[in-house]
Amino acid sequence: MKGRSVGLAATAAQSRSQEDLQVRARSGGWVNPASEMHCGLMSKLVARGKEAEGRGGRPVEVAMLQYDLAPHGIYPRQLRQAAAALRYLIEDCGIGPENIILAGDSAGGNLALTLLAHLLQPHPSLAPLSLSRPLKSSVLLSPWVTFSQTSASMKACAQMDYLSLPGLTKGFEAFLGGADVDVWNTPLAGEAGFWKGLEKKVGDVRVLAGGLEIFSDDIGVFVERLKVHNKERVELFVGEAEQHDPPVADIFTGREGLCTLKMFDWMRELTE
Repeated sequence: MKGRSVGLAATAAQSRSQEDLQVRARSGGWVNPASEMHCGLMSKLVARGKEAEGRGGRPVEVAMLQYDLAPHGIYPRQLRQAAAALRYLIEDCGIGPENIILAGDSAGGNLALTLLAHLLQPHPSLAPLSLSRPLKSSVLLSPWVTFSQTSASMKACAQMDYLSLPGLTKGFEAFLGGADVDVWNTPLAGEAGFWKGLEKKVGDVRVLAGGLEIFSDDIGVFVERLKVHNKERVELFVGEAEQHDPPVADIFTGREGLCTLKMFDWMRELTE
């Protein structure tokens, strides 16, 4: 398992039919660059992948998707970059979609979901991206599914989570740059019918959330909506006593909570 950085210009990924590639869109509220915690999580994924490979599992590479930060890059620039990176990996590097695991946390989870939305119904200003086969899976950590701040958990968990509502507002306003809310920037804006046919684009969707995070209610609503037409292909795991983005937070605390352990279980299932 190797770590890589995937941008628009270049990637070191090679065409290897026996390898899987996890493409990760990182968090950062649209305005913050990759942190040591993101790199720490990448390192852990690489280490666990090597352990699995040593037990006879499939070789796996990990790539971090780089995207422009707001306000210099505003919607839909990040989606355009994500679509271009996926196209590059498939068409230029020869990596089969069935070997790609699309992952993301927080804002990166939003980007991963909106990329799936683009695969289902192309964004009006972006070129369509067709897949010969569905992506292997999508693994999402505390995805930011709506910019609304009206859910019960937004208030109930405000003193227990480390996210701040003013900070989130600053981030999404910079990201939107005045654009209207739509399904390609806010996954929860899509009704259940929009997500019908998702099985043609991705094998399954696995979602982690912290029970004490302010996004928890919105994530639950989104997952239930996704299940309407994809019930057997969508799974939600909630770490009841955990905050936002538990696997990344665990890098900071030096622990491995339930969500982190579940994430590693899922990665083992997908690659062994």
